[in-house]
Amino acid sequence: MKVFHLISLGAAALFSVACGSNTLQSPDKSIKAVIDGQSIAVYYGVSQVISDLHVGIITQSQNLDSALVLSSQSGRKLIKEEYDMPAGKRLHCSNSANEKILTYKNPSGEELQVVLRLYNDGVALRYVTAEGTMVMEDRTSYSVADGVNRWIANYDASNEQPFPLSTDGSVGTSKYGRAAKNSKWSYPALVEPVPGIFALISEADIRVGDSGSYLVNEKDKEVYEVTLEGPNAYNEGMSPWRCAIIGELSDIAESTLITDLASPSEIADPSWIQPGVSSWIYWAYNHGSKDFELCKTFIDLAAQMGWPYCLVDWEWPEMTGGYDLNDVMAYAREKGVKINLWYNSGTSWIGPGAPQPQDRLNTPESREREMQWLEEIGVSGIKVDFFSPLNDEMAKYYIDILKDAARHHLLVDFHGCTIPNGWQRTWPNMMSMEAIYGAEWYNNGPFFGPTAAVHNATVPFTRNVVGPMDYTPGSFSDSQYAHLTTNAHELALPVLFESGIQHMADRPAGYFGDEAAKNVYDPDKQARIERAAAMASRPSGGPGPRGGFGNVQVAIPTEECPGIPQEALDVYSGLPSIWDDTKLLAGYPGEFVVMARRSGSKWYIAGINGKSEPVDIAFSLERLGVSASSNILFCDGPQDRIIDVKTLELNGDSASVPCRARGGFLVVID
Repeated sequence: MKVFHLISLGAAALFSVACGSNTLQSPDKSIKAVIDGQSIAVYYGVSQVISDLHVGIITQSQNLDSALVLSSQSGRKLIKEEYDMPAGKRLHCSNSANEKILTYKNPSGEELQVVLRLYNDGVALRYVTAEGTMVMEDRTSYSVADGVNRWIANYDASNEQPFPLSTDGSVGTSKYGRAAKNSKWSYPALVEPVPGIFALISEADIRVGDSGSYLVNEKDKEVYEVTLEGPNAYNEGMSPWRCAIIGELSDIAESTLITDLASPSEIADPSWIQPGVSSWIYWAYNHGSKDFELCKTFIDLAAQMGWPYCLVDWEWPEMTGGYDLNDVMAYAREKGVKINLWYNSGTSWIGPGAPQPQDRLNTPESREREMQWLEEIGVSGIKVDFFSPLNDEMAKYYIDILKDAARHHLLVDFHGCTIPNGWQRTWPNMMSMEAIYGAEWYNNGPFFGPTAAVHNATVPFTRNVVGPMDYTPGSFSDSQYAHLTTNAHELALPVLFESGIQHMADRPAGYFGDEAAKNVYDPDKQARIERAAAMASRPSGGPGPRGGFGNVQVAIPTEECPGIPQEALDVYSGLPSIWDDTKLLAGYPGEFVVMARRSGSKWYIAGINGKSEPVDIAFSLERLGVSASSNILFCDGPQDRIIDVKTLELNGDSASVPCRARGGFLVVID
């Protein structure tokens, strides 16, 4: 059995003896790798974080996994890099790493080179073969012992699964709340091999010719093997990076390792790329983009809130009442709002009954024709949905969309898709990716609501670490199913979750309240009232999901929308989606999180409680280096749907905010 070891301080001297030619350290010496043949052990300080990082591949003609011998290794090379991003955790990124090239030979004398890098916040490796070599299997694997805390999602091509806490490598929990034996797992995978020290396993820099991968532990539940979606023909003879972000939770949450490993930007002049906040029809009105009056309502919402964008979602070519997109564009221009449009990728959900438009991006010719038209009529970006699994053909399709969209100055948001692997650096017009079990699931059944708080307190340490996340936060009213999170919890989410375009989910009444929005066009209001009444007739709202998250009662949707305070509306009207810096102030996956993001001289601090019981969340402002003499605190009021407005009280640099069950808060410090 492969196990993790916590090396005692007394063993540090013994470890240092082993640090010879078969070792590599990060530039700050916090992370060390010990190379033993095909096995690499990785340490954070004196703690072993990865006991066996196995290397090897199998090509169409060669077995470069069995009985490899480390024949030579290069000297240490220092890698230093700086680059700018239009969106993300911080605008200016810098990194440094030490690199070695390891050369292995199989019994036939055939060679495999492994590029090994140790950054100050993680480990990465990639394989080098002759260009054009067809790689059939990637044999990289990570050992995670039974009993170790882990937060890993079941494998799902859309990456819309929760990250429940588990200590068993064979039990997963689905988005439907069911626990079951499982052996296929998605990235990113978070493990805590030593208390307080973590590793987040993922991949980076998928290029044309590459296939994405996932993890499988079917043979041995303590060994997670990288499994390709399809064969790889490595671009320039190099594989994608296999990587793990390593350190304390602040190292994990603040890391830019995925973009550090990505290819540099392909856009020479990115000045046209403008991240921002957007109104969004679909959450409140699933088929609302067919209705021109509803499109106007959400354009008006964006204009009133000062948000630059409105997303017109699926089925817009089927607009009724004699209206079409030209009418939407004309109204948006009048209101000073930019329009983004939904598209079906045409690869997964296709054929009769699939949402339109579904056949306009598939070929280079149709894509060029469509994007040229979009640029001419003034559309700002596209949301492309429903992708097939990330084999080499699909990876090329994603990249072709990004490349062609950049040429026509179009922003891109992918949905029903793979997770970020660094494309946001290579193609910075990529504003966001869904790949998240998000607020859309309030529409799809009763199982999301009871699990949302713990899930929301987990994804800042898992999914959102690797790149922008189109969760579509900020739902203060109810859609088909009610939210159990408090309104202060919801208020915090657009700051807690990073996305280049932040799609705000709610209808106008959710923000302004019923009275202020009473004359707003709302064709579904009666249907929502009837649906809530039907749910209320069930005993206790019906049973909650079983397995993994417990047996929790489902809340009944309500048509009562108190709205959010004017002070909160003022914050939302100027809400950034560009951050100069990001700091984790406190947290633990699934329990609570406090994240601070800076825009200019202003800090936004978002905190949420993932538990179903009240807690006081304590944190320090010391890392921010600011005085909180001028601040505003939005926190839980006397009821779940009431937000109180106060001043954050400090004891030195420390603060503590009482939170209701599944509650939260937002602090703004100027």
